[in-house]
This record gives sequence, C-alpha cells and structure tokens, in this order.
Amino acid sequence: MGLEKKNIAYIQTPFHVRTLGQLLNSGYFGSTEWIIFYDKLVANYISKEFSDSRSIEVNLDLTYYGKKKYLSYIIDRIKQGRDLRDKILEYNKKIKGLIKAEKIDNYLCFSEKNILSQLILKNITNQTVAWSIDEGFAHYIKAIKSDFFKKITYNLLTPVVLGFQYQYFRVHGTHRRFNKVVLRVPSKKLYKTSAEVVSFAEMGIDGVIKTEKVYKGDNFRSVLILTLPYENIRSYSQKGTVTIMKLIQELLNLDYSVYVKPHPREDITKYKYYGTNIILLDKEVPFENIDYFQYTFIVSEISSTAIELLRSSYPKEKLIFLNIDIWGKQMKHFFQDTNVLYYGESINKYIK
Repeated sequence: MGLEKKNIAYIQTPFHVRTLGQLLNSGYFGSTEWIIFYDKLVANYISKEFSDSRSIEVNLDLTYYGKKKYLSYIIDRIKQGRDLRDKILEYNKKIKGLIKAEKIDNYLCFSEKNILSQLILKNITNQTVAWSIDEGFAHYIKAIKSDFFKKITYNLLTPVVLGFQYQYFRVHGTHRRFNKVVLRVPSKKLYKTSAEVVSFAEMGIDGVIKTEKVYKGDNFRSVLILTLPYENIRSYSQKGTVTIMKLIQELLNLDYSVYVKPHPREDITKYKYYGTNIILLDKEVPFENIDYFQYTFIVSEISSTAIELLRSSYPKEKLIFLNIDIWGKQMKHFFQDTNVLYYGESINKYIK
C-alpha cells in the first residue's frame, strides 16, 4: 500500500498565516492533507485558521532580526552550544522520520534563512516540489559582493559548530533546491533563478483590497501609518523611530486623524506619548481587514504590506512610502512613479 500524500509548510509570522490560508483556500493544491510547522508568534492563529491540518510548534530559530551585526548574532547563538546543537539534531531526526513515513508532495517555504527551513530543504526527496513563497522585499533584491565571502564562511564553520551546514542567504528564493518561486510582482525580481517563477494571480490569489474590511478610518482628513519593528532593526532603529514620531506630530499639527497600524513584532510603548490623540490599531489584526479606502492617505514603511498596496487597486497618488533612500538602490526600482518621502523630509511635501 502506498504512502498517503501530504504537503508541508512552515509559517513564522501573521503574514505567512494569511498567505498560506489564501493558498489553501484557492484550491490550487487540492484537498491534500497539510502538516504545518509554526513558531510561537503565530500559535494563536493555528487552531482557528488551520483546524483541519496537523500542526507542530517549532522552538528552534537562527533567523536574524537585526539587533546586532549578523555575524555577532550568529556567534551569540553558537555560544549557547550544546542546547542549540541538540535541538537541531532533534528536529532533523523528526523531519527525517516524517519524510520517511509520509509521501510529501509539496513544501512551502517563506524564508530559507532559518534552520528548520534548511533542514526540510536538505531532507525532502527529489519527488517533493519545493516552493519559495514571497514574504516581502527579500524576494526582490539581489546579492552584493560581500555575500560571496559570507557564504564560504558559513559553509565552512557551521557543520563543525551546529552539526549541519547552515547556509547564508541575503536574497529569498535563491536556494538551489527550490523548484518554484511564487511572487506577487514577478516583473520586479532582480535575481536569476533556475526555478519556475509563478505569480500570485496564477495561484488564484487576488489583491488585498478585494477582501472584507473591519477597521475603517473616518474618510475625511485621516491618515493610516503602517510601521516596522524598529527596535529589532539595528541599522534602522533610531532613524525609523525618529521618522515615525516626527511624522505623527506633523500630521496632528495639520489636523489630520492619525491611525497607526503597528508591526506585529513592534514595541508600541512609544506611541503612549500621544495618548488619545492617535488611534492605535491592534498590531495583530491582519491588514486585509483594514478598509484602506476609508483613509485620505496611507503612509507606509517598506514592508510586505507596501507590495500588496502597490499591486492593488488603491490609488497610487494616495500612497506615500518612507525612507526608501535608507534601504538602498535595490529598493528604488520598486517605487518608480510613486510618492516617496526621503529621510528627513517633511510630510508637507505631499499633505497640506
């Protein structure tokens, strides 16, 4: 008797939850059973969104969120020594057993920068189709010169320290094991890949604007601000925080109603400074539940939500993107013919 077909996915953020839900609901993968690995950040979503799937919580991560220099962060994690190595061996054994016991048709990966994703990509057979799913701008940049040396360093050191070869990736979707890369805006991809490139539209996923809305603005002189987890982005923490606080004050001075949708990983303590002068939305609310048309303008940091807005039917003249110059030249191609606010500029450039 043959093994029953299964699919695997690994989700780490609310955005991953939303996208995986869309993919499952689109019917593209049929009715095959799903085995979902998930991080604690999304634990509350699992039973509600994927009640018909088998789920496995993951307590293992080497993903970098920018608090320190990348290599310093890795060194700190390596100092944890045996505990991390033992966990890697435990999950590697679990994944091998799973793949041996089940016939895995598809693996959906949002980021190849973490240990579990790389363990799955290492162990799946050639019969499994490996998908890289667009999770943000890391799918739309290209490698730089220093990446070559980082890759060599990681390939040499991690087998000794971690017990397996943990690879360095700047650009998502470039792991050689991927068969398909699913992008929201394929025309903006900068890197070359041997994998087949598929659009979200081909997978049956429409733009964010067409779904049911819950959180509304007042439709008159109101601005929605979409933020980032500033405290977790070492190179941007101070500049990002200064920008967003200055922006809020400028908008209040212009008598706009200010709505702030914090990033799920953001520390929102700083917004208490404004008290009831601003409306702080629940940072856990999915952004498809926000009625974007009820706001006079939307001001967005460079994030996955920005990509959704750019590919949606929302009027481009009402979108303003922050600090693109800080993120470097690789981002600028994405924002041609849009309103951009460079670091230090006043919102008065677009809003009066």
